[in-house]
Amino acid sequence: MLTIKTEGRRTYIIGNTFPFRDRLRALGAHWDANRKAWWTGKREEAEALVAEINAAGTQREKAQDKAPRYGLDSIIAGRVEYKGRAYYAAGKETHRSYYDSAVAPVTTKDGSRILLYFRDGSRQFWADASEIRWMKRYSIPQTIRSVRAYAQEARSYGTGECRCSCHREPNAGAPGTTLYDGCDRCGCEAV
Repeated sequence: MLTIKTEGRRTYIIGNTFPFRDRLRALGAHWDANRKAWWTGKREEAEALVAEINAAGTQREKAQDKAPRYGLDSIIAGRVEYKGRAYYAAGKETHRSYYDSAVAPVTTKDGSRILLYFRDGSRQFWADASEIRWMKRYSIPQTIRSVRAYAQEARSYGTGECRCSCHREPNAGAPGTTLYDGCDRCGCEAV
């Protein structure tokens, strides 16, 4: 949040102005190294700019407040065991390239604690990293919802069906195909 303070002919813009320095330069503001603040002689324009920046910041904060901090849409880095129970480790996306993302666990700055989610996504808590045993790590970002959907799909294949992609094709199992004798492509035993 930016504020304005007038001293003589100068109007100082005070606060975290670093992200807005280009807009302040465009306004004609100058940096005062002693005060560590931008100043301008155009008070009305400075007030309008500060009001616009503060309004945008308030809207962004409201949007962040509405966004779930945890829940089914939380990104996870993997499944862990902590004190004999299974949890998900919170994750954050790390972009390797424009098209490719990886995931890293959310830790404290010193790495001594890791943020964990309950398996249903209802709560979160910090746990000592030395007491955590990794059961599964995800190399790409996953959400609790997507992992649950995958598990549900895997349970549906528990009926003895083959899970390979060639058996999920529309004509799989049709008369005249080799599905009943075994799969030509993958060599698995057909159902």
